[in-house]
Amino acid sequence: MLFFVLLVILYSCKINGSFQGLYSYYHSTKKAKPSLIEKYDITKECQFENQKKVIVINHEDLKNCLKQNPKSLIYIWKPKCKSEFCYALNIVQNRCLQNDIELFVVAEYYDATLMDIDYLLKKPLFGIDVEYYNTNLTEKYLNLFVSGITSNQTIEGSFIYFIDGKYEKSFKKINEIDEL
Repeated sequence: MLFFVLLVILYSCKINGSFQGLYSYYHSTKKAKPSLIEKYDITKECQFENQKKVIVINHEDLKNCLKQNPKSLIYIWKPKCKSEFCYALNIVQNRCLQNDIELFVVAEYYDATLMDIDYLLKKPLFGIDVEYYNTNLTEKYLNLFVSGITSNQTIEGSFIYFIDGKYEKSFKKINEIDEL
């Protein structure tokens, strides 16, 4: 009986599409909106002109961009997150501007609709390069990305703070930005 109940729950989740975040959805997003996705171009040296693109990047390339700023913050954004630790991108950007911190919003997974919104960000949204990490499973590529960007440090929360490109700390709540 328990097996049957679990099967019904899993089946209904699949129908409603609530497995968002388990997989990257990179390929389906690229197929749905091909003009939205752009691979990072190393020759542009971290100059991001088009805000309406999602820049697909790996940890090595993003680390090089972080080094160009005295203070940087990566916000690992979960597009459909509804928890108390998920924040509107415009609010995060404003907090960073008030504290002279360069913000890099990195999506945990791809969502064509939510990534196509014109957020008030100084930089475009970034997506993790799942082809670089050779996996479509969010937990795997996210762990590889985060451990690469932090030099294998364990993080707490979705905010990752850097000074001159070097990992300093991570945290969960937006109000900690004001304490940096």
